[in-house]
Amino acid sequence: MLRTFTSVSKYIQGINQINNLSKYINIYGRKAGILISSEDKERFSEKIEKSLKDVDFDYIIFDIFPCENHLLLLSKKLVLSKIEIIVGIGGGRSLDSAKALAYYLNLPIIIIPTIASTDGACSSLVALYSNEGIFKKYLKLKSSPNIVLVDTQIILNAPKKFFIAGIGDAISTYFEGQVYIKGNTGKTSVLGRAVAKLCYETIINNYEGALKGFDFKESNEEFENLVEANILLSCIGFENTGLSLAHSISNGLTKFEEGRKFMHGELVAFGTLVQLKIEENKEFYKVHNLIKNLNLPDSFNFLSFTDIMKIDKLCDYILEETQVKKTFKNLEKETLLETFRYFIN
Repeated sequence: MLRTFTSVSKYIQGINQINNLSKYINIYGRKAGILISSEDKERFSEKIEKSLKDVDFDYIIFDIFPCENHLLLLSKKLVLSKIEIIVGIGGGRSLDSAKALAYYLNLPIIIIPTIASTDGACSSLVALYSNEGIFKKYLKLKSSPNIVLVDTQIILNAPKKFFIAGIGDAISTYFEGQVYIKGNTGKTSVLGRAVAKLCYETIINNYEGALKGFDFKESNEEFENLVEANILLSCIGFENTGLSLAHSISNGLTKFEEGRKFMHGELVAFGTLVQLKIEENKEFYKVHNLIKNLNLPDSFNFLSFTDIMKIDKLCDYILEETQVKKTFKNLEKETLLETFRYFIN
């Protein structure tokens, strides 16, 4: 019976860890391409350049969604640049763009998240979008990033809403994994299942203390634990169990202007509630209270998404999702609509 386990090769987390970036770049090559948005370059260039004073590098400014056509074109332009390693710095868009670019160029990659808003930093998946930000498909990479370097001082200095969105994304990991496992018995490792559960337990046990630390801009054990849950545990959990309805609802919502106003983790948090309601999962009310405490979306009203015709179309999009077909094979549109009515209040 086949079992596999996927994980980032090296994960480093701590205060001011970006200062060690040159040491890690030198493991893989002599010249780095730093993919970063223009806004983040303005914010972090001093830190980057101080840490890379002995390293040859070029900035690769990328200010759009990770779109396959643009990234393939960029990769062709960089073939003769003598870049030997890609470094992605920023939020979800920049990190996914950097991972895809490294994949197209067949280069190693170091990932440095500047916010803890999703688990995508450690993932071997890239979410590709249209120019307008509509989710198109997942790109499966050959492997997870070579190194993920998390400077928790940078995370502390970012807006709190990103950290909370990351919790929303990570909440789904255990519950989507449980549903996936039921339909794919024996295909997930014991370690993968344990990490998915640990991710949820870490959130429950640490989020209050972590948010207090964040408010005071002070790293404490709970904060460091929750950063690890958002970025590392959530990724290992979902990649070694699976995705399900929560992420499919998020993907469907990005097809509407109303949904694109929210961050990925915010939409996934709402999707998790819907999934738990459909399952009649006993953890529904506990998770609902957690999501309300974090001021994450818990209804269509919160999302300003109350047009019945659009909700009907959203059902169609969700039922077309591959992960739904794998994990909720018998889910009917009327059941989904009926559940959605619960969240219109």
